[in-house]
Amino acid sequence: MKHFFVFIFTLFTFGSIAQAPVMNAISGPTAVCSDPSSPLSFSTSASNSPTSYSWTVISSTSVNIASPSNSVTSISFPYSTGTYTIYCYATNGSGSSPTESFVVTVFETPSVTFSGANTFCQGSSTNLSASSTILAASPTIFYSWSPASSLNTSVGPNVIASPVVTTTYVVTATKGMCSNTAAIVVTPLNTPTVTANISNTAICAGTQIILFGMGANTYTWTNSVIDNVPFTPTASYGYIVTGTGPNGCTNSSSSQVTVNPLPSFTVVSSASVLCLGQGGANITINGTGTSYSLNGNPTLTSFVIFPTVTTSYTISSTTSAGCSSAQVFTQIVANCNGLKEHIQNVNTINVYPNPNNGTFNLISDKEQKAVIINSLGQIINTIDLKIGENKVSELSSGIYIIQTNTQHIKIVVSN
Repeated sequence: MKHFFVFIFTLFTFGSIAQAPVMNAISGPTAVCSDPSSPLSFSTSASNSPTSYSWTVISSTSVNIASPSNSVTSISFPYSTGTYTIYCYATNGSGSSPTESFVVTVFETPSVTFSGANTFCQGSSTNLSASSTILAASPTIFYSWSPASSLNTSVGPNVIASPVVTTTYVVTATKGMCSNTAAIVVTPLNTPTVTANISNTAICAGTQIILFGMGANTYTWTNSVIDNVPFTPTASYGYIVTGTGPNGCTNSSSSQVTVNPLPSFTVVSSASVLCLGQGGANITINGTGTSYSLNGNPTLTSFVIFPTVTTSYTISSTTSAGCSSAQVFTQIVANCNGLKEHIQNVNTINVYPNPNNGTFNLISDKEQKAVIINSLGQIINTIDLKIGENKVSELSSGIYIIQTNTQHIKIVVSN
């Protein structure tokens, strides 16, 4: 009876001895895209009531195992391509299971960075470039941009962006089965509305003007013009101003200045020296003006003056554009010593009858020109005299001067 009890106890004791865990296969993805921020889940199980698990990865560089003692764990892989072997075994009070292995192939996920200005001035554009920090030069990376509007292309690492409003561009970089995205915000900056202002757009030569810009902070003009500083343009020209706003953006405007020339003219007297008693001197003006004045009073381009002493006259000329110039003409008057008597005694023309009723004869001893001047100094007729008798008619009542190069004769017409 005693031996039977021992045998039964021995059977009971051996029948209740615990066994080490027996591992099942590891489950998880066999091909993954690397992304340390997105760990992947792997799991296993074991029989015989395991109390803990032990996970390891070879190579372990930059690999992170979130729960290395649990049956389910998350593992993150670095941004690099490679093959990793995951190992796991279970443990209980009786020991450890054989180690299970699981091979994972990791493909590189291209991380995206940007270069290029994310602000630009309206009306322009900005060059943007996307690249991977790991494989920036790899031709196997494909880039796509969205939205495609306001881009010169939606594919490739380099684009030209010209949005009219602030826009967020999302770039997807793809390498094989793996892709990654990043975003960049591009903002167009306001350009100033610039106007080119001129104090006077049509001027006479020699007149100062002022150019000044409006709508910006600083201004730069063509032709070395300084903003808001008077200067004298020498010719008609279109001036361009470039204004810069507070954000550095620029815009331009232009305006035209017309420079009208001053009139040029000459004054010629029929007598460089007018002898006393000789009568008047015929003054002729030749020039580009459209109107003239003598000492401030309007005059024709031909008139007679009767100074008794040497006299200076101010003669002004004005163009159709309103530009004027003036010069001083001096008529010299002298006694001429005996010259006057000689002139008076040399009669190259005679008039008869004088006075007359508007019809009379001019007797000339040579071919020459004569002018008939009224009391206002206006030349009313020019006569090409022939040798001998020349008939003149149809003069109205008044006093006239008949003048040649050497002679002045006053006639009286009463009819």
